[in-house]
Amino acid sequence: MKYPLSIPGFSDGRVELEAGGFWRGARLLLDGQPAPRGPKRGQFSLTRDDGTLAAARFKNYWILDTIPQVLVDDITYQVVPPLKWYEWTWSALPLVLAFIGGGLGGLLGGAAMVINGRIFRSSLGTVARYLLSGLISIVAVVLFLLSVGPISQAIGSLFPLPAREFSSAAGRFSVSSPYTLTENTQSIDTQVGAVELHMFSANQPTQTLIVSYSDYPAELVSKSNPDKILDGSRNGMVQNSKGQLLSETRITIDGHPGRELTVNSTVDNGQELLLRSRIYLVENRLYQVTVVTIKDKANPQAIDQFLQSFKLTTP
Repeated sequence: MKYPLSIPGFSDGRVELEAGGFWRGARLLLDGQPAPRGPKRGQFSLTRDDGTLAAARFKNYWILDTIPQVLVDDITYQVVPPLKWYEWTWSALPLVLAFIGGGLGGLLGGAAMVINGRIFRSSLGTVARYLLSGLISIVAVVLFLLSVGPISQAIGSLFPLPAREFSSAAGRFSVSSPYTLTENTQSIDTQVGAVELHMFSANQPTQTLIVSYSDYPAELVSKSNPDKILDGSRNGMVQNSKGQLLSETRITIDGHPGRELTVNSTVDNGQELLLRSRIYLVENRLYQVTVVTIKDKANPQAIDQFLQSFKLTTP
């Protein structure tokens, strides 16, 4: 949209301001063509009717205004009235994202505010301007909500949180985890009766870290073959996850027998999960250290670090 300016020394219509668009700023036109650049940055050189030169520049109501004021030889010419405070407030509503969403929120909120400001400088009617700018603000919020999860996950994979040691005096173990482990205790029915299962877990969008232990009757364990107990734990894990055992390796911890398992599982929505677990039989106590992760999001190095960090401690 073009706005003719009435400036002494210039015939009517010779000097015009062309409003900025969504992707470019305002332009000063002389005789229908972009005005030549002046000797200083941000200046324009205008030739009066008598052949003398005048220096012109823009003076914004705010830095991103699409319709600025024009200064010619330091005399201000107002092209259109400034937007009202409530119009700027409505336009700037998306900036709330900067306070709740950090850099990403600021980027989306700032972009939406710029677009809203240009909508209010458009030739649309009042109702249309408010409706369209309100829609832009809603779109910015939706984009933020859709983006924050994947971006956080990507950042987390590039810059993983430092692992912190977690220990349980009653569980007689320690493990290093980048996330806080929460304890939960429940009673489970087994072939030898009810057994208390102590579980320490951290649930994340793409993975779950678990350390659990349960105590079986000492007399029963002493009369049983450790391999059969570990076989039963392995079979239970595969069955409960409705998965497929991909690999199994015999391991030990401080001389106590164990197994390392890799299981592939598919949940109801068709998503594939990868389970990596280490099972240890320490006297009559069975430990399970497990990472359950979305298969295509698995980080083998991080999984190994968690599994290998598990240690037995003295009471």
